[in-house]
Amino acid sequence: MTKYILSILTLFLGLSNLNAQEIEPQNGVYQSNNTLYAITNVTVYVSADKKIENAVLMFQNGIITKVSRLGLIPKNAVKIDMEGFTIYPSFIDPYSSLGVKKRVSTNKGRYPQLNSFKKGPYYWNEAIHPEVNAIELVDEKLLKAKKDLISQGFGTVNTHQNDGILRGTSFLMTLGNQNLKSSVIQSEVANHYSFSKGASKQTYPSSQMGSIALIRQFYYDLQWYKSLSKKDFDNLSFNAVINHFDLPHIFATNDKLEILRVLKIANEFKMQFLIKGNGDEYQRIDEIKVSNPQLIIPVNFPKPFDLTDPFIARYVTLSALKHWEMAPYNPYILNKNGIKFAFTSEHLKSKKEFLKNIRSAVKHGLSKSEALKALTQNPAEFLNVTDK
Repeated sequence: MTKYILSILTLFLGLSNLNAQEIEPQNGVYQSNNTLYAITNVTVYVSADKKIENAVLMFQNGIITKVSRLGLIPKNAVKIDMEGFTIYPSFIDPYSSLGVKKRVSTNKGRYPQLNSFKKGPYYWNEAIHPEVNAIELVDEKLLKAKKDLISQGFGTVNTHQNDGILRGTSFLMTLGNQNLKSSVIQSEVANHYSFSKGASKQTYPSSQMGSIALIRQFYYDLQWYKSLSKKDFDNLSFNAVINHFDLPHIFATNDKLEILRVLKIANEFKMQFLIKGNGDEYQRIDEIKVSNPQLIIPVNFPKPFDLTDPFIARYVTLSALKHWEMAPYNPYILNKNGIKFAFTSEHLKSKKEFLKNIRSAVKHGLSKSEALKALTQNPAEFLNVTDK
């Protein structure tokens, strides 16, 4: 069944044409492709808990125009009989760094670095760079890795530069064969945050406590900047946050305790964060659910330990064994406690393990409909792109 679903996905990605280049001059005769396609005799999941048997799915120029039971099909439509196949919406990864170049420090060995080496009217700390737009940092050679995501059912990713405390904005793109111009759905989708200063070699912050203090200082500085009735200076970092503040805010964390710290920051500044977790949220579920956050969770379930060597086995802790047992239950426990979440392929050593681990989560209690929501509907709602 998996190959059937993925064959359909490949078909869509191959036939999709967003006509993004109609605004550009073209050398030669313009090739217009307005063909209407009708895929017949298929089962179509129109939502996570609703499907249509023996359906017709019609699409044109990469846009689905109609899904219905077998009925009248326009004479000009190209019919594709896919009897026995099932069509799901392609998956959305709301947290990715696909195709985006890594940030490199401008410090060439000068230590200690107390001040920012970044030239221009930016914030004084290099780890704070909300003005960065990931769409400007794409290396198309790095996009070759999308094949592994497509093989797991993904059709769309939200991608950003995975570096710094305030990281800038991400962009949303499809994973088809078209060029970058045609595959970008939205160039600015979400703001990104973390407690890690990344490539910055400034001496401050040097701890997570310092990172938290720096985030708080930045937002209090921003409040002061916004309160100025007449500004005698300009700051691109502040302006970027002001201009993008209505976008979703995604905060990356590395464990369940960091989630609680993010929730305190959110409460202090009256903000709402989408929190990218680490798969151990079940360990602090009672504290986390009080704030009813929205989470993006990985499925990097730990591998079984090799305990055949007693000298190595003695170093495997009980907590590590317990996490190996409980990690696949994490999505089920989140759902049981009313926490809305989406899945991400982040942290997987091999993206090819994604579907296997999703099936493991279903085997450990998560319903199939909730799994499908976490792969499609929930990430679309989190990113405010349900109309796309």
